[in-house]
Amino acid sequence: MKNLYKVTNIILIAFFAVLILLRIFYRLDAIGWLDIDEAKHASNAYETFKAGNWVVHLYNGEVDYVNSKPPLYYWLTNILFGLFGINILTFKLPSAIAGTILCVIISVFLYRHITKRFGKKDLALSGVVVFLAVFLSMDLLYDYHMIRTGNFDALYVLFILAGIICMIKAQDDNRYLIPFGAFTGLAFLAKGFNSTTVVLSAICCIPLLAKEKRLKYIIYSVLTAIVVVFPWAALRFRFDGTEFFYNMLFGEAKDKLVGVTFEFFQMMPKTLTFRLLMYGMAFYIIALFIGKKSGKMVAEAVLSDLRENAILWIWFWVSILFYSWAGFFNEWYIYSSFVLAAVLSGIYVAIGIDSLKDTTVALKVIATLSIGVILAVAAYDGIHNLGSYWLAGNGGGPALPFWADMREIKEMYGDQYQGSDVYVEDISQYADLDDISIEDAPTSQELFFDKLAYAEYECDWHEKKGGIDAWKEAEDGILVVNKDILDRFIDRLSGHVIIQDDGYIYFIHDTY
Repeated sequence: MKNLYKVTNIILIAFFAVLILLRIFYRLDAIGWLDIDEAKHASNAYETFKAGNWVVHLYNGEVDYVNSKPPLYYWLTNILFGLFGINILTFKLPSAIAGTILCVIISVFLYRHITKRFGKKDLALSGVVVFLAVFLSMDLLYDYHMIRTGNFDALYVLFILAGIICMIKAQDDNRYLIPFGAFTGLAFLAKGFNSTTVVLSAICCIPLLAKEKRLKYIIYSVLTAIVVVFPWAALRFRFDGTEFFYNMLFGEAKDKLVGVTFEFFQMMPKTLTFRLLMYGMAFYIIALFIGKKSGKMVAEAVLSDLRENAILWIWFWVSILFYSWAGFFNEWYIYSSFVLAAVLSGIYVAIGIDSLKDTTVALKVIATLSIGVILAVAAYDGIHNLGSYWLAGNGGGPALPFWADMREIKEMYGDQYQGSDVYVEDISQYADLDDISIEDAPTSQELFFDKLAYAEYECDWHEKKGGIDAWKEAEDGILVVNKDILDRFIDRLSGHVIIQDDGYIYFIHDTY
């Protein structure tokens, strides 16, 4: 029976691991940009690589102060672009790889953590199974601003969780605070001052650390974080002084500080990941009542388990409470709490299973079926969402017709128009005029970001300002015109060669 239990766990781990890998990598580049931020980061990465710049990131040929994040992600894309070329897949790979590493290191940590406490490797495998199942259910973390996108959050969450593991180990050995400091520095290089929550969480955990030489290693930890960040910060300061750092600290935050928000608390009960955590906690409490027999023993066990996992709970709640207090509501601000929900689910379900070790066979069967609900719901959700990737890139966003045009031009003409300057006349530029309503216009900001990035990645085009007037003066390059406003320019474009007429019309200076 014991061997069957072990084999079943190993099969389930393999099953969920395969589903997770498919959710991360299957048709990763087929959907293009999943949000505005990713499209803008794609242009930043492309232009930074083209400029050979490792310190300052660029956008549309200029220093970018809107994207006020450090350039760690662009260091990775610089390397990958150099090795494998510029394309959407290589741009997204750092996030996908970070998500994979995140899953692996937590699985290893959980296995060792549960084995150390209970001395039961099979029980530890069960905890890993539950963690992987809940990790699979985190739909937002795959499809929105993280693992399958070229945003910075996958790296950021990876460094946070690696730091948490170090801090848990520092309860016994404060030397682990040194790698914690390194991961804190890397978290800053990934997301800038979003790492404020890392510092707040760490401060809350100080009383839980080993007492021996605690202050000494806290100082070492701070110095390590500074050493990680300082080289880039010094080079950036040398370039433009405090301007970028001012924008990093105040540029985005000043528009988002709107007061206390309860949106995170409203979102959590509606999100499958947190529902599975609540289900796992309910299983844990019921199992304690069955196994411990008395309310006093249950209360003592709950408090003991809370102390045992206090660092995880602190990090789980600090991000949620801080951003709720600050009034920042974006789901990705608490993505580390999503992952911790999966970790806590694995730990507490494992504790619940152990509490039932001396009960009847019937109760153990019921417990197994109860855990099976978590696994089945997570597997169904993962497989269902995996199926949606088959249709990725075939509809939806207003920039997808432009992307399709880019691919067709690349296929039809090869390198003939690669590296061209491109000038755009789009409906969004005229949406404030009487004869074209806002409702008829694509969203200007989203379409501009998406179009620029697709033009860069597919055709190596460089968008220039000025539209048709600048194109006429340049006597070179390509003019892209939205069909809905073609009548505005038809007299000035008469006789010019059209190289593509589909979602948009593409003119060159040659004439018939």
